[in-house]
Order: sequence, then C-alpha cells, then structure tokens
Amino acid sequence: MIRVVHLGLGEIGKRTIEVLLAQQPAVKLVGVVDVNPALVGRPLPRVMAERTVNVPALKIAGTLGEALRKARADAATMTTGSRTIDVRGTVEELIAAGIHVVSTCEELAFPHLRAAGIAAELDRKARRAGVVVLGTGVNPGFAMDAFALACTAPCRLVRSIRVVRSLDARKRREQLQKKVGAGMAVAEVRALIRRHAIGHVGLGESVAMIAAGLGWKLDAIQEHFAPVVAKSPVSSAYFSIKTGQVRGMRMTAAGIVGGRKKIELDLTMALGAETFDEVRIDAGGGDPPLVVRTTTGFHGDTSTVAILVNCVRALAGLEPGVRTMLDLLRVRSVGA
Repeated sequence: MIRVVHLGLGEIGKRTIEVLLAQQPAVKLVGVVDVNPALVGRPLPRVMAERTVNVPALKIAGTLGEALRKARADAATMTTGSRTIDVRGTVEELIAAGIHVVSTCEELAFPHLRAAGIAAELDRKARRAGVVVLGTGVNPGFAMDAFALACTAPCRLVRSIRVVRSLDARKRREQLQKKVGAGMAVAEVRALIRRHAIGHVGLGESVAMIAAGLGWKLDAIQEHFAPVVAKSPVSSAYFSIKTGQVRGMRMTAAGIVGGRKKIELDLTMALGAETFDEVRIDAGGGDPPLVVRTTTGFHGDTSTVAILVNCVRALAGLEPGVRTMLDLLRVRSVGA
C-alpha cells in the first residue's frame, strides 16, 4: 500500500482524490493540502461531491508540514501550478521530506525545455533523497507525446510524426473553456496570445519529449496560436457564443530537425469541435505510413487524473531523480 498526500483542491484535485479512493487498498489517502483559507480546516467529506464514496474524515491542511505531522506519506499527487518555477518550492519541500512527487504541472512533464536549471537542481536533490519527481497528465504527458511515441514501437524507423488532437470544449469544465477564449472578441484573444497569457501550456514540452524519445536533436520549436471563430451561434453550460466571437483556439507546434519539420503537433480546443486523437507516422524505407486514430479521444480531465494516480503505483520501478514519461513508456522506434 502506498500512502499518498494530495495537494490542490480545484476541480482536477477533487477528481484525483476520487481516483485515489477508488484504487484503495493499492493506495491510501492520508492527507490533503490546500492554501485556500475557505477550505483550510474543513472536513474533506464536506468538500467532495456527494457521489464520492468512502471519503476519509481528514481535515484539509493549510500547509504540507501540517499534513505530514498528522500522517506519514510515501508519495504526493499535485494539481497546483502549470510552470516549474511556480511549483519548485513545494516540490523541494516534498523531496526534503523523502516523498515521491507526481504532478500535473505542464512544464514539469519535460522541464529540461524551459526550466533546465531548476530541473537540474531538483534532479540533484531528488537523487540524493532517493525519490522520484514526475510531471504527467493527458496533455502533455500522454496523448501528444508518450502515446505517440508508443505508437512508433512497431516501426523500424521514424522519418516524421504528426499528432492531431481535437476536442469539443462544450464537454469540458468552465476553466478550460475560459483558457481557450470562449465568448471573447477575436482582437482580445489575439492580444492575449501576443502576451502568452492564454491557451494551452505544454505543446513545446511535447515536441521536446518526442524528439528526445526518437533521438533527434532539435534545431528549433515553432509554436503558433490562433482563435477559432464561430461561424454560427454555439453554446455550452457556461457560454453563449454569437457568430463572430471566439469559440476556442487552434494551437500548433513544430519540431525542426536538420532544417526539416520532423514533428508536427496540432491541437484544437473549441466549442463544437470534433473530438478525436490521431497519430500519423512516416516510417519510410518502403513501409506504409501508420495512422492511429481514436473514436472518442482521450477525455482530458478523466484521463489526466487516472494517469496521475496510475503513475504513483509505477514510481518504485524508476531511478530517483527528475523523470519523464519517457522513463515509463520505454518501447519506441528510432528517428531517421
């Protein structure tokens, strides 16, 4: 049994707790932490949804130290920040306590890209403490990188790879719909894009992970975000969007290797968009191209929390240090 302390009680955090409780007795929730003063000290059963069963009578701690004084933990699940620098302090505190870390922090999925210095320091401390630090989730962490790499396993070589992910944001939580500009004016979204203040975080990390997995040295990563404009009215439980307003975003990233575009990622999150995930691999050498397409797509919230908790049970097989999904899903081809 793995004793787990969970940090963060947003919507994804609550869903993570549901999965932790569902996977008992393989894992056991021993503590919950959130800095929101409105939650600190409250009994966890009163915060969780009524449908959640077997919720332990834990009180929500305001600090990690408080939670750890009440119970010993082997691992922590974190659903707090998106940037490595924002979660660094908490991760270091967990490392110092000898606790493995699995986080949904998007940059931490491949921190060597944008936070190499912090990643190196965390790696040094984690190795010394004998613990693992892993960033994961559905995207980045699976759908557009680890899963895509796993699809290369039956290929002799990979000459190029294209991953397309599309989802109907109407079926997702309000926060995600806001993140892709639903209901906003086109000019407003474009201004936010220029300031890097809107849209999905992690496409660059996915490109870098694929390149590392296939042994390619990247010349550059090219990213482009653009609003998806409604051609007719569309609505969700949270937004009623008129013709001409933004219903979501299309975000692309390309990995340039040897002057050529070897990696292409294409992500659309928009109200009314088709839902699917697709991997296209050019194997070259006379082999036919490989196309793998889901019929339902990987549901972002459900898949993220499941991957997060499932990775907790896989930590024992990893070497201490900062790890990525490349260390868990190891069978893949070689880039040509």
